[in-house]
Parts: sequence; C-alpha cells; structure tokens
Amino acid sequence: MIELLGKTAFVTGASDGIGLEIAKAFFDRGAKVYLASKNSEQLTNVCNEMDTSLTRAIPVPLDVCSNTAINEVFDRFNADDITFDILVNAATVTPIISIQDIDYELWQQAIDTNLTGAFFITQHCLKRMKERCCGKIINVISCFAKDAFMNTSALAASKAGLAMLTKCIAVEYAKFNIKANVITTGFIDTPAFKVLKENQTMNDKILNSTPLGRWGNSNDVAQVAVFLASDKAEYITGSEIKVDGGLLSKLL
Repeated sequence: MIELLGKTAFVTGASDGIGLEIAKAFFDRGAKVYLASKNSEQLTNVCNEMDTSLTRAIPVPLDVCSNTAINEVFDRFNADDITFDILVNAATVTPIISIQDIDYELWQQAIDTNLTGAFFITQHCLKRMKERCCGKIINVISCFAKDAFMNTSALAASKAGLAMLTKCIAVEYAKFNIKANVITTGFIDTPAFKVLKENQTMNDKILNSTPLGRWGNSNDVAQVAVFLASDKAEYITGSEIKVDGGLLSKLL
C-alpha cells in the first residue's frame, strides 16, 4: 500500500464528496490533513469522525471565494510555521443552468470557487514549497471542462481554466521539484450530482454514455490522488489522469 507517512496535506472542498474522500485516503495512509470547507459544522463533524483528537485531521473553516479569508488562514499557518507537502484543490460548485439564464452572482461564484480561490491558495502553498524544493499540487476538474455539455458553461469555463493553470504551474515550478497534475472526473456519485442521478432519464443517459456502465464513486478519485501525492509519481507533472469510466474516450 502507498504510504504518506510524514506528509502534511491541505485539501479544499473537504466536508463531503470527492474532497472528503481524498482527505480520508491521505489520513488513512499516515498523512496529517488540514480539511478546508466553508461548511464549518459539517467539517468539524467529519474531522471528529476521522480523528477525535483533531491532531491529524484538522478542520479549517474557509470560504475559498474570499481572498481575505484565504490570506488570514495562511497568515496563521505561517505564524505557526505550518507548511504543506501536498495541496488538493477540490472545492467545486456545479451550477447546471443555461447560458442565457445564469446571472452574474452564480457565474462569479463558480469562477471564484473553482478557479480564483484555487489560484490564491496555490500561490500561498507554492511560496513555502519553493523554499523547500518539493511539493505536490493536485487539481480536481471535471469532464465538463474537456467537452461541451448542455447547461454547464460556468462549471466548464472555470474548470478548464484550472486545468491550464495546472500546466502553467508544472512548467514554471518544475525547477523547484514541485509537481502539478490534474484529475479529470466523470460522473461521480456525490451530493453535487444527486439531482441527475435521481432523474431516471438523465441517469440512464449517463450510464449509457459511460463505457464502464456505472457511476464513479469518490474513492475511485481518491486512490488516484493518493498515487499522485506519493513518491510513486515523482516523474509526473503537467499531466491529466481521467477518472471517468471511459466517458471522454467514447465522446472523442
């Protein structure tokens, strides 16, 4: 089994879904994990379930849409000399709405959560990673960033931006031994897609479009994140691993 003993990770979107499952997988392999989410009550509950002492699973209430909040959190980390070996940007909002009907607030929320917040958090982590000449950055994007689907413009645009940002990080920071990679997810059974799964017509369409014939689960994504965070992936940067059941291969 891949181990992450002695590593410290920061995971956003970690109160449920993919972010939480990645945080749990890191924790189970020995890492100290800081779990970030704006849902502070749920975040505290899941951290207590993982680690009642809250010494290896630490809740970090944080709205990634607020650069002020991000700065305050990392100022505290720096004051306490807390550094991260691994960063996972998994915070996501998934507005499913037509281009004509999306309003400014919803569009901006998607951009701020899925792209801008990840950018500023990455900036903070890169500074300390650069000082130590090591680090792993994993950005979770979506199949919607790779091909056009109906009513997904805000999600697609923001996650496509995150994918390109990842490549830029990989190229710019390779000389500091910092690796940055993308996990592209297909239809994963998370709260974000509950409405689609419960709609029989949409569920059948998704299953018929996915060569493996099933929804993915968060653990499918988490196991890839563990690999990318580990010493087994030391020569992988600027890459994309699709965890989509073959969805994008079929579409292409």
